[in-house]
Amino acid sequence: MEPIKNCHQEAFKPITIGKDTWMASDEIDFSSKETTSKMYNEVGLLKYELKNGIEEKTKYRFGFPVAKYYYNINSNLVKETTFHYNLDAKLIKITHISCLDNFEVEYLDQEYFYEEDSVICLHYLYNKPSYYKKTTHSVDKKIVDYWHANKKPYQKCVYYYKKNKVMTELMVELPSNRIVQYWKYKYNSNGNCLEIQRFNNTKVAEHCQIFEYDKYNNCIREHLVFKPKGKLLEETITKYEYDAMGNWIRKVIYKNGNIQYFVDNKILEK
Repeated sequence: MEPIKNCHQEAFKPITIGKDTWMASDEIDFSSKETTSKMYNEVGLLKYELKNGIEEKTKYRFGFPVAKYYYNINSNLVKETTFHYNLDAKLIKITHISCLDNFEVEYLDQEYFYEEDSVICLHYLYNKPSYYKKTTHSVDKKIVDYWHANKKPYQKCVYYYKKNKVMTELMVELPSNRIVQYWKYKYNSNGNCLEIQRFNNTKVAEHCQIFEYDKYNNCIREHLVFKPKGKLLEETITKYEYDAMGNWIRKVIYKNGNIQYFVDNKILEK
């Protein structure tokens, strides 16, 4: 297996320097979802991540996450999450403290209960039960049931998979068994998703996402069209530059013909 690479990606907004000509600005856009960073420990577990302007640092014990620390753009600690396990090493609850309460009040975020083939997670909002999420796995599908705090069901999601664990269908239902949304997925021989077709509650085709890839399996074009007419609603094009090793070092993102970002990618040493 190819080793996991530490990487750091920086997004820069474009500056117009002439007709249909742009260059990257000098300042990193930390608010962009394209500005990310990931670093892994010696056994391949994610120990550091930068996303949406927030730094996340994860502490592990015996291969299990025990704490996660969140820092803002000024490197100030804003939140600390703690993971609690039972003697069988099963996760039983997640709690957090934050700067909003001077790190003095511990809040319960999630509580876990286990059945034979299912995991039930009770989500809390400021220590008050908010909703339940029950996840059940089988050979070819995953069922996720959502209940209100009073255990009254309000939604079900059913994910269908092939033997290689690639998702082929997604169905969202209401308690009345009426399908709210339905998606079908198609892939190429490399496992890249080629098409995501969405249907309405009567299974009439609506929006469809279509993807194209280069020889490095990076997505270079994404179309959002409305079927059956096939009207183009949105187009995203990504142009990549690669080094001699096949690592992409820069990508330029266009949306509906307008440049959005220059993104530089750096492969970091462990």
